[in-house]
Amino acid sequence: MRRKSLWFLLVMLGLILTACAPKATPVAPTPVEATPKPPEATPTPVLILGPQPGAILTGPIEISGKATSGTITLTISEDGSSIASVSIALVELKCDGFSAGSMTQEMGGPFPVAEGNISASLPGGGELKGRFISPTEASGTINLVLEIPLAGTCDLGRWDWSAKAELETEAIPSLTPTAPSAGTAQAVVKSCNYSVPRWDQPQEAGIAVGEVANVGLVDLMVVRVAVELYDQQGKVLATGEGYTPVTVVLVGESVPYHARFDDPPGGVEGCRGTATYLPADELVRSTYLRDFEFSDLQLDGTEGEYRLIGTITNANPFAVHTIHMTLEIFDDSQKVEAVWAGFPEQDTLAPGESSPFMIFFSSNLVEPGHRILAEGFRAE
Repeated sequence: MRRKSLWFLLVMLGLILTACAPKATPVAPTPVEATPKPPEATPTPVLILGPQPGAILTGPIEISGKATSGTITLTISEDGSSIASVSIALVELKCDGFSAGSMTQEMGGPFPVAEGNISASLPGGGELKGRFISPTEASGTINLVLEIPLAGTCDLGRWDWSAKAELETEAIPSLTPTAPSAGTAQAVVKSCNYSVPRWDQPQEAGIAVGEVANVGLVDLMVVRVAVELYDQQGKVLATGEGYTPVTVVLVGESVPYHARFDDPPGGVEGCRGTATYLPADELVRSTYLRDFEFSDLQLDGTEGEYRLIGTITNANPFAVHTIHMTLEIFDDSQKVEAVWAGFPEQDTLAPGESSPFMIFFSSNLVEPGHRILAEGFRAE
């Protein structure tokens, strides 16, 4: 009996100790931080440089042997998608059976520009390659093959070139023609004459030429002409853009323009044009200089092939470089027939300094009338 009582006391004591023992507190698991995923690399944007719309780039051709110097001029289209025209000027040109004090050829485009790259086949079998390294600067190579009136083809080989616009993009606030203030700036198209000149055959490109006049009260810049070709009913058959050869058109001045249609339609009755323009700011007017005098002019040639020889004098109060001349050809009624380009033998002229020049051109006229304009950059 005593043994059972002892056993009972031990059991009860065990139960009491179990009930009074501290309860175990569950341990919260230590959170494991997830390793952050490294950010995906952001692709580096590829900068694609295209030309500044409406810009005119000029620079040297690194030619030797067959000419003492060369100049290339690229005129960019208004939308910046192509080169509207390429002009090549050479001084003291020497080719098989032919030589000239200066020789200029202008090749109409458009020549497409793709992602800043230039790759164009030029008339006569030449080739222009290069790339824009900024909107106003480009460089590359050119394979020069010139068609020379009365002399045939002149293959000058492949040479490096570079060209840039004199003014940077920020120098001109906008190159998109906008309506200027009424009564201050105004230009009108005085004439438009369309033909398919025989010297462009077999390409049979159509050419629209004429004059645009500054009839406002301020000098103008970036003057362009929107040209329409129409039929006998007045229906528009094709449209193009005409370019003036000078950057600044002075108050009261008329200048020629030139538009090329590489795939001209049939049945063209005539053409008409509408001028777009901007008032010239002080920076442009002080950079592009127009005051030149011409003397000792002599015109010779036969059977539609001519040359004009003369002397140009810098009448500006500053030295001028990269001078380009424009030869306007017209008939007895002052109707514009063609527009040609030329350069003096000297690239830079001091105030009062003169230089000879020679411009070759073709004309259907027996006795072509002519007028010369010139423009150059002010030398620092």
